[in-house]
Formats: sequence, C-alpha cells, structure tokens
Amino acid sequence: MVSGVHHKLNTELWKPESFRKEFGSQEVDLVNCRTNEIITGATVGDFWDGFEDVPNRLKNDKEPMVLKLKDWPPGEDFRDMMPSRFDDLMANIPLPEYTRRDGKLNLASRLPNYFVRPDLGPKMYNAYGLITPEDRKYGTTNLHLDVSDAANVMVYVGIPKGQCDQEEEVLKTIQDGDSDELTIKRFIEGKEKPGALWHIYAAKDTEKIREFLKKVCSLPYGM
Repeated sequence: MVSGVHHKLNTELWKPESFRKEFGSQEVDLVNCRTNEIITGATVGDFWDGFEDVPNRLKNDKEPMVLKLKDWPPGEDFRDMMPSRFDDLMANIPLPEYTRRDGKLNLASRLPNYFVRPDLGPKMYNAYGLITPEDRKYGTTNLHLDVSDAANVMVYVGIPKGQCDQEEEVLKTIQDGDSDELTIKRFIEGKEKPGALWHIYAAKDTEKIREFLKKVCSLPYGM
C-alpha cells in the first residue's frame, strides 16, 4: 500500500464540481447500492449534485439513495474523454514501470496481437459513502474476480455537508472489516480520512470462495 498519492495530484481536476461542470449533462445509469436497482435516465450532474449534499440526492420513498455511477466514463478510452486527468494520474501513479500502459514491466502491454489483452484502463469508480449504521452490511462494488493485477488510487474523499461527526461509526466499520492495526492507527493517530474499505482476497483462495458461494446459493433463502 502506498499513501500520499493524492497530495501529488492536481486536486482541482478530481473535485465533484469539476466533473459536474464538464460532464453534468451526460445521461448515465446509476445503481442504488442498497437494492442493486438500476436507475435510468439520470445525468452525471444528478450524481455529483448529491455527492456531498445528502438532502440533494435522488430519493427512493423519500429516503436519499446511496448511489454509484454505472460504467462511467463509458466504453471509450478514458484518455480520450479526460486527457488532463489521464496525464495527471499517469504522472503520479505508483510503480509506473508496472502500472503505466507503456511501463517496461507491464507484461500485459507486451502480449502479441493474437492474444486478447486485458483492459489496461484506467477506470473510474464513483460512489457515495454509506451514511447509516445499517448501510455497513452493503457494499458499493460486488465481489468479483480480476483477470489482471491493478493499482487503485483514491483521488478524492467527500464528506457530506451538515453530517454529524462520523468518527466512531467509521472506526467501528474498519474494525469490523478486519483492517490491520497499522490502518486503524493511521485513522486514530494520523487523523487520515478513509474513503473506502476494500476486501481483497488472495488468488489462491478463489476456489474456497467459489465453494462457499455455492453453499450459500443452495440455502432456501441465501444468507
């Protein structure tokens, strides 16, 4: 894990208002992370308007939804749609010899043309934070299997306006998530602002996880 990458980035490029200004009118699909329902006909602006403003979020039965942008930016190359952000990220991404498209040690970029190469990205994942204790049983990204290694960079963390102090709830979340002692210490003593909790499993455990999921699916009502 590498910390402090966000200090090197051009922060103005990664703020909600920047995305809203440039892409706010684009139509997108959103995902309600509590129900996995797909919401169509929304705009990029709808998402970013509520990113740090809970009352301004799209609602379901008068309850603000926890949303994520689905497949945005879309299929076209990130570099073509967001060249300044692409350059900013590539200039500061850790281990560039491995992680850049043109990295000397990025084996995927060296595969012959007759191979199906994995998508070398970058990709963006944009989601609201989970705002209630009940939300801790939900995630914004489902369990999945990556076909290649990846470097994940947290470029921005937003705290919704007017929300009360969430430190105790955040601490409980990362403790319940089996975070290591160093991560918890960074939060308590270093006053760092956590933006996501990832559960990453070793490749060797893939078959165990697959067998567990099969058992869950065989239960009358799942888990």
